[in-house]
Amino acid sequence: LGIEKGRYSGYVVTDSFDTMELKCHLDQSLMRRRYDAAGECLKELKRCLDLKIEENLVLVTFEENMLAYLTGEVDAQGALENIKELLKGFMDYDKMVFHHIPMRNEALIINNVCLLLYEIGQEALAVRLFQTILQRISNSKIDVKYRYRSYTILFNNYVHRNRGWENAIKELRNEFVCGKAAALPFGLNNMLKVLEKSGISDEDSDRWAKAIYYMSDLYYFHKEKEIYKVYLLKDRNVNILD
Repeated sequence: LGIEKGRYSGYVVTDSFDTMELKCHLDQSLMRRRYDAAGECLKELKRCLDLKIEENLVLVTFEENMLAYLTGEVDAQGALENIKELLKGFMDYDKMVFHHIPMRNEALIINNVCLLLYEIGQEALAVRLFQTILQRISNSKIDVKYRYRSYTILFNNYVHRNRGWENAIKELRNEFVCGKAAALPFGLNNMLKVLEKSGISDEDSDRWAKAIYYMSDLYYFHKEKEIYKVYLLKDRNVNILD
């Protein structure tokens, strides 16, 4: 790719396509909560990677810590302390100062630090960290749409946790500008939560929920489809086409 090894930051540093695929399988297993499969992928990834390369070591250590948290081996506070050590390469956590604009792997670490802060009740610090990094990326000479893989995961989680109409619209607009129509159900869900907070009528709320249900069906988001199906049928007694 012509990228300096130390700046890949969205990949594992390897010449092997199979090893790259292992990282994809690991991400997919974690997303689907298949933790046993994720553990096997992680073991194989450690065997295949050169862990003398700093980025590979950071990535593997991060994944090990998150897997331990997700499986209950460590609590949120313990996971946070472990992961905070990985921030030192690109930010000063105490001063909230970033040494450079984070790329994909670094953004994932920051995102999980924020989510763990929420878990342990430090919401104000999580909001501050989210806002600091989002502002740092926005102030860059490179438009956020060209940093989609790092910016969006941070911004989407920020909007989901700190609901505001302006940011919900901005999030949805960013998805469309980047050609990510498949993200529409998630954007609509965030907007619905904002509307419910402001006192939307039950009738309008049902219309939004049905839109999210059908969009989830269109893009094969089975989990989201099932959640809204149960909500509409059982909680709201609204008929839907399945």
